[in-house]
Amino acid sequence: MALAKSRLRGRLRAVPAAVVAGLLLASGAAIAQDPPEPEPHLVVGPGMQLTQQRCMLCHSVTYITRSRLTLDEWRDTTQRMVRLGAVVTPAEIETIVGYLYTFYGRNPDGTPRARPPGVVPTAAGARGG
Repeated sequence: MALAKSRLRGRLRAVPAAVVAGLLLASGAAIAQDPPEPEPHLVVGPGMQLTQQRCMLCHSVTYITRSRLTLDEWRDTTQRMVRLGAVVTPAEIETIVGYLYTFYGRNPDGTPRARPPGVVPTAAGARGG
């Protein structure tokens, strides 16, 4: 009888720990989004051609389309590329960042930004790299 009570107490102590662990995992899953599948083509929109011309000299289309960054992260990333040698004017940076954030951005809470209605990737944006 004492052994049965001891086992029951041990199980009851384990229940709160399991519940807390489950809640932590569930809350993390709600915050952390699975990365999106990279798209094989850029979305046609203002800034696409400039993005192709400047970014796809070094990066593949799927490298770009799998990246979902906030506005500040896209701006920081683009400025870092300029420091590393990318030839992009300040005005071009704003166009590229606007394009990338519009079509490949994410909100500060981690959720993907909604794209403008009717936007779909097209083969016109396809180039390897």
